[in-house]
Amino acid sequence: MDLGETVAAPPAPESPAESTTPNIVKASRRWNERRLAVAQKLFEGYDVDHSGTMELEEFLPLMQRYDVSVDENAVKLTFAMAGGDDGAYPFPTKS
Repeated sequence: MDLGETVAAPPAPESPAESTTPNIVKASRRWNERRLAVAQKLFEGYDVDHSGTMELEEFLPLMQRYDVSVDENAVKLTFAMAGGDDGAYPFPTKS
């Protein structure tokens, strides 16, 4: 090699954060897809009339399954505050 030549430096290695970020994003997407699938199954299991919406009468047993001491009036209030006072919520879809 001629000492007068210029040689490009090798590219700097990626930082650990740069090399793992795509993996974290992929894992997060997979996790969210799994959570959505579980939520869909729960929704379908408690949507007794198969209307595609969750009425308060269907939502309350779901809440009671996970917390037997849940206060029915608190669930009703939360349902209404979240906009469910029109009677039902559809399962959210991806936008």
